[in-house]
Amino acid sequence: MWNNSIFEVDRREKGRSFLMLEGTCISNNQRMMIVNVYAPCDLVGKKALWDDLRQLKASNPSGLWCFLGDFNSIRSSKERISLSQRRADPYDISAFNQWISDMELQEIKCVGNSFTWIRPNGCVKSRLDKFSHLKYG
Repeated sequence: MWNNSIFEVDRREKGRSFLMLEGTCISNNQRMMIVNVYAPCDLVGKKALWDDLRQLKASNPSGLWCFLGDFNSIRSSKERISLSQRRADPYDISAFNQWISDMELQEIKCVGNSFTWIRPNGCVKSRLDKFSHLKYG
């Protein structure tokens, strides 16, 4: 990906909780935006990030978009196992799913381990890392 003979980067953008590379895939001359996300843990911070990413995509509507990284959000309660009484926040889940829908993203299914973050003692497991894309538009 970082080889200029495969993907030629012509724009870089750094946001509060993301890095974006915009460029061209050389093999098929496809415009592509790759956004690496590291979301805050609090819902207010996540919503601010989601708004930033929504604006970023709106300002560059064509091309293939790929969002990946640690979104610090889950899409369903099945994506978190915890021994504590703390349950997944249904509002957080709903808001994240709505953002994915608004962005017209399709999540690439995880292969292998179902969880991407595990507390060292194993008592909490979550699937926080996501890989989503938007088909060429």
